[in-house]
Amino acid sequence: MDELDDFGEDFFSEGAMEEARRFESMMENQQTFFFDLATIEEIYHFYRLSGDFEKAVRLIDFAISQHPADDDLFFKSASVKMDVGDFAGALMNINQALTLKTGFIPYIILKSQIYTSQGLTSKAIQLLKEVLDTSEEPAELYFQLGMVYHSVQSFEDAAFFYHKALEAQPDFEDALFECVFCLEMIGKVDHGIAAYEKYLDTYPYSHPVWYNLGILFAKLGMHEKAIDAYDYALAIDDDFTSAWYNKGCSLMELGKYEEAIRGFLEALRHDKQDTATLFGIGECYDQLGDTPNARYYYRKCTQISPEMAEGWYGIGYSLEQEEKYFEAIHYYRKALVADPEHYDSWVSLAFCEYHAGNEVSAWEAFHEAIKRNSGDAALWTDWAILLKDEDKAEEALVLLHEGITQNPEMTELFYLFAGMSFSVGKSREGFVYLENALLMDFDKHHMLFEFFAELKQFQPVIDLIRQYKGR
Repeated sequence: MDELDDFGEDFFSEGAMEEARRFESMMENQQTFFFDLATIEEIYHFYRLSGDFEKAVRLIDFAISQHPADDDLFFKSASVKMDVGDFAGALMNINQALTLKTGFIPYIILKSQIYTSQGLTSKAIQLLKEVLDTSEEPAELYFQLGMVYHSVQSFEDAAFFYHKALEAQPDFEDALFECVFCLEMIGKVDHGIAAYEKYLDTYPYSHPVWYNLGILFAKLGMHEKAIDAYDYALAIDDDFTSAWYNKGCSLMELGKYEEAIRGFLEALRHDKQDTATLFGIGECYDQLGDTPNARYYYRKCTQISPEMAEGWYGIGYSLEQEEKYFEAIHYYRKALVADPEHYDSWVSLAFCEYHAGNEVSAWEAFHEAIKRNSGDAALWTDWAILLKDEDKAEEALVLLHEGITQNPEMTELFYLFAGMSFSVGKSREGFVYLENALLMDFDKHHMLFEFFAELKQFQPVIDLIRQYKGR
């Protein structure tokens, strides 16, 4: 019985734990004692809350043998059997409960949940709709219909029934949150915002709704409005850690880094070990050009969570900004130990290895980055420009050819290849690739002059571009 003591006497009453011990001793010794319904209830909740569902099943099956006319025991048995995957047993028990208490809505809802867990969604829907017309509690039934449709990712139908639940019970927050989630899934974020705003017109003191409204505004890039929503949530509950954190994120997006730091520090006041918040502060200091403070917060992330690749990456990035390439390499490699798939670390490692004079290692890291995201145009272009600046245009052409082979739709690579070709005197190839690029996306032709300003004086190139203008 040691596990009962270890679980925590502070959480459960001594009486519940003692009764559980008495029940288990009885079962082990094949004895039979009488347990009244109040005691059964106490032990049942103890097992459910401690996650010991198998013992809960044994308890309720025993209790039914002593109280065969109690419908609630059959309901409890069905519920816990569903939790352990015994759907046939759960269905048998809930049917017995409904025999004893016909049409009881909580029992109908559990039966629909059992059907849903078995993949019998049409039966679940039919069952719920059959009792809707006569029910005096339609909100819960509408909500459960929403859940059934939600389970098969029929988000439009789910949103419809969640909305019906809200109409039947306007303060039904769970239905509101689920409805908005489904609206998001079908691309109707604006409808979700309208649903939250309508709710807040009637219930303006719901800080979770203000918070979730802020999240939706942030998703649409409307960060000023998001911050206003978070501020309303914080006015109602100043200890709302997530609202402080998300407010900090929106302030970051607006470039208000000092204000963002203040928001993040408020979040830390409530949770000093939150690595996402610590990392956010580090990013803000990075943007402010304060690399020592940035590095301090990134280090705190790795001290709390050594497996957090982003923290190691942040330290490396702050060192790279100071051109401490050898030290940065060390931390990028630590990031890759934590997460071998961390793309940004492979990219940064490649550049740092190159700047440190380790060209073989640089190319190895570069190709590891390509394996993970060959469709990142910036990777190809930045590396090609680096080679160009090192007077290695021929190597850059080889690289760009590889990039074009893997990404034939990437117009910027064609423009860069054309410019690089002109720079080494390969005009024929330059014109072929330039013409292809102009056909693909004329509006990006400015890229050619960004990296090869001298081509503005090369009349044949200007003439070719004019030919394609307005096509």
